[in-house]
Order: sequence, then structure tokens, then C-alpha cells
Amino acid sequence: MEGDWVACLDWEAVVAGWSSSGLRLRPRGGFRSDATTATRGELRLILAGALELAGARRSRAEELLESYQGRGESLFASLRGRFAALIWDGAERRLTALRDPMGIYPLFYSRAGNETLLSPSIEMLLDLAGVSRSVDRVALAEHLWHRWPDKRQTYFEAVRRIPAGHALEVTEDTEKLVRYWDPASAGDPDRVDWLDPEELAQFPVLFDRAIRRNAAAERSGVFLSGGLDSVAIASRLRDSGPKQKRPLALSLAFDHAECDELPIQSAVAATLDFEQEIQVVAARPGRRGPLERAADLASTWPVPLLNVWNGEFSRLAQAGRERGCDVILTGSGGDDWLGVSPYYAADLLLSGRLVTLARLIGGLRSSYGLSMAEAARIGIWRFGVRVVLRQAADGVLARLVPSASRWARQRRLRRGMPRWLAPDRGFRRELSERTGSLSSLRFGSSFYVREMRRGLDHPLVALELEESFELGRRFDVKLAHPFFDPDLVEFLYRVPPRLLIGDGGPDRKLVRRMLELRFPDLGFDSLRKSDARAFFGQLVRAEGRRLWQALGGARELGRLGILDPRAVEEEVGAMLDGGRSNTLFRFWDLVNLERWLRGQDS
Repeated sequence: MEGDWVACLDWEAVVAGWSSSGLRLRPRGGFRSDATTATRGELRLILAGALELAGARRSRAEELLESYQGRGESLFASLRGRFAALIWDGAERRLTALRDPMGIYPLFYSRAGNETLLSPSIEMLLDLAGVSRSVDRVALAEHLWHRWPDKRQTYFEAVRRIPAGHALEVTEDTEKLVRYWDPASAGDPDRVDWLDPEELAQFPVLFDRAIRRNAAAERSGVFLSGGLDSVAIASRLRDSGPKQKRPLALSLAFDHAECDELPIQSAVAATLDFEQEIQVVAARPGRRGPLERAADLASTWPVPLLNVWNGEFSRLAQAGRERGCDVILTGSGGDDWLGVSPYYAADLLLSGRLVTLARLIGGLRSSYGLSMAEAARIGIWRFGVRVVLRQAADGVLARLVPSASRWARQRRLRRGMPRWLAPDRGFRRELSERTGSLSSLRFGSSFYVREMRRGLDHPLVALELEESFELGRRFDVKLAHPFFDPDLVEFLYRVPPRLLIGDGGPDRKLVRRMLELRFPDLGFDSLRKSDARAFFGQLVRAEGRRLWQALGGARELGRLGILDPRAVEEEVGAMLDGGRSNTLFRFWDLVNLERWLRGQDS
């Protein structure tokens, strides 16, 4: 078999199209290649991002292609880095499209006639003839309902996502999505080869390697909050990272007592000898503020925003690039892989491990500043007894009367659907059936392991990483996430939760102990999670009425039949007149999606 390869460092300038005649590249912008068509007998690799073989130094495209010729698809599980790659096997007439193990680099596909089109850019796919620009109103309604059941779904009917750690195999007759990387034992979702306690000593080694893999050669920035995850990244970058120019701490300072982390942010930056850029985020009635900046950003984004603070992070990313940062490290992923899901309580109840359950409840109390009664109610009832009873009832119904089991799940889901969403009965039924038809947890499976699987596959994780990629692309700086390093995730996946919760104190034991030693005077042994809900409510009340009046209501969402505009007006009025802070997130959802839809028409 002949070997040939095409590698492009900026694949956003290329769309690859596969049909029965072969593989065709559609160059855009400044991309140049001597050959843009691959035919029978040729083997090509098209690479975006940076890719390497596990346990080896960064590899050249030719070497990876040779490895594929020798090992075939078994090679994929050992690939590391942030990449999207296409392998065209002309002899087999097969195209394989891979997204990196954790999904840092985007990769999407669409069908246009007899072609399968692939690109890291949704916008580029939509610009091609034959690809519909119709938005997916089911996806938009699910966003407003906070349900994301399909990891392949995007906000456009014609565009699908290749999920993290998956490969799309396309031949003349078939199109198959397969998982090629999985931290579970032998790929069995229910089986975990748990670490022994003495193996926890590997964590600092893997953590440091993840930081070195992601840090810049010249100068790195860090999105530095006052939380454990970003502080741990900054600390290890300074102590064990590559030698480089003085790092830059990029910090948002929230002007509210309940989420003011500036004293810790500044103390950490000073201790580590970082330069620091601080952007103050404040609610100032009558002045343009964070919500309006986020809404303006939403109107220009390729998909609806997730993070309401991205208008502020955009300013920080721009400041970091202007001050010479090629890479900005984030603490994203720490919540997913360092903490313990409260669903662990259900496993502990089922197995009768009440002492460990008491430690878990103690950790909830310490981490979130709850009373013991509140922590016990959450741990014992909400994530314990209620979850176990619901699983048992679903299991019995599923075996005896499957249709009744689906009906019960759909009814339970509909109770949480906003009254103004999906005013058409048929559309409402479609939403509930789509989510209620998802398979329930198999009886006897671990609730904790199920939550870890969600951390691998949940669409929100993909959307968050794609949003981060777009933010970096706009300001020509790479946003990197060491806690999403595949080797580190494989390790953390296997850490028994009983070792993460420790003696009943606050969670995140692996990094908390590290920071206690590095910053003995900053109180990391008892630091609680910051809560921005009250501050967000203050922002909505400061900016919301002006923002909603300028918008003139949810016109586009109503036109698509996604919601009832009159009912939404009543809901928004109640919110702005002093609604509960735990419901105000829906105000941002409405503004975000409405501004985005209008941006699609401009």
C-alpha cells in the first residue's frame, strides 16, 4: 500500500468531502496542498491540532501513518493530544474520522447528496451548497429545558458531532460511529479496575506531565480563580512546568461578598511571582454590564453560549494574548474528575457502608457550607433513598410493563418542563418521548460509575470544550485544560471514591493536600466552593429589564413554536420583579437563545 499524507496546521481552512469517487479536500483561505484528491490505493492522513503516540515524543504525520499501516485501528487508543484527524484508506475505500480522546478539538460532519462532509467548523459546513442551515428546534427546546440527551446532536438539523474518543467510519455502504478510547476496564462501562491506595502517589507525576503537555514554550497564562482547580494548575506550572517567561494570572474579580475571591487570587499570584491581570465584574444599574456583553457575544457565536461569563473571559483572553501568552491554562475538568458525585450515596446505602456515607455527608457539609441537617437530607434522601427507590421501581416496571416504565419516566420529566415551553401538544410530546425513551440504569450497576460515564459522554462537556476552542480561536490563543488530559483522566477514573472523600472534610483531597503545603497561610484545608447565584441575581435585576426591553421579547423562539411568547412575558416579568435566584438562570437562557437566533438571520 502506498503511503502519502497531507497535514495542515489550520484545518479550519479545509472541509473534507467523501463520496464513492474518493476523498476530496475543499481548500479555503490560505491552505495550500499539491494534491487535494485521494483516490484508490492511496493512504492519507489529514491532521488538525497536535497529536502524539502515548509514551512517545510528539510524532510526525509520516510516522503516525506508518504506525497505522502496521497496527490498524488498534493504534487509535494510544493517540494523545488535541486533534481532529482523517485517515483515508484507498485500498479499503474507507474514511475514518477521529476526534481526540477528551474532545478538546472539535469535529463535525454532515451529508450533502452522496458526500459525507467533515470539518472542525460548523460554520464552514453550513456555508457549503447542499447543507441546510435550518436550526434544530428540538435542540433549542432541550437547551431551555436543560436536557441534552444526544451527544451527537448540534443546534442545526444537518450537522452532527463526532463525540470525544470516537471515530466515524464511512464506506460506500455504511456510516458507523465507534468508541476507540475508554478508561473503563476492557471497555466495559460497569467495570473499573480500582487503584490501590499506594498508587495515589502517581497523581503529582501525571498532573505535572499534563501541565507540561499543555503549557506554552514561551509564555503561559492561567485563568486564575480562587478555587482549588485553577490554583493547583498555577502552582504546578510554576514549580514543575517548563522554563519560560514569567507566567500571567488572568483573574475575574466578582464584586459581591459571596463570590469575592480576589484576596486569594492576589495572594496566590504574589506567592508564585505571577504577573496578574484583573478584570472587575460588577452590577452597576444603568451601565452596560456583563449580561449585555454576553448577549452581544451570543449573537456572533456559531452556537448558543453556555457560559454567561464568556463576555468577561473574552476580555481576559484578549488581554493575555496582548501580553504575549500563546496558551492560557484553565481549571476546567476539575469538577468532573477530582470531586465525588453525591450519587455515591446510593451505592453506599445499597451496600450498607454507613460509615463511609457519614463521611460523604460530612464532605458535602464542609464543601458547600451546609448545616448538618441540610447535608444529611441531600446525602441520605435526595441522592440516596429516593434514587434507589426510583431505580427499583423503574426496573420492575421495565421488566413487567415496558410501556408503563417509559410513561412513568416521561411523566416525571414533564413535571420539570417550564409551562411556557413547547406550547404545541405534539411538540411537547416529542420532547418528553425523546428524553423518556433513554435507557435507564441497569439494576445492580453503580450509580457512581454511571456519573463518571456521564463525565465522558455528556453533551454539555463537549459544548463547553467547543466553546473554549472558539474563544481561543477568536483571540489567537490556545485555551488548554490539563484536567482533561487522557492519561490523567484514566488515572482519576480508577481512584476509589472513598479515597477522594477522605475523613469527611471538604472534597478534592488530591489537590487540597498539595495546596495546603504550598500555601500554608491561605486556608485551603477548609476552603469552600464559591457561590455566584446571589451575584447573578443582582446582575439580572441591574441589567435585565433594560436588556429585555431592548430585545422586545422572545420573537424568534416564538416564531419557531419553541415557546409561548405571552407566557414567557409573564415569567420574565415575575423574574425581574424579584423572582427566586435559583430560577433566574432561565432569563439568561431566553436572552441567549433569542439573540443567537437573530444573529443567524443577520
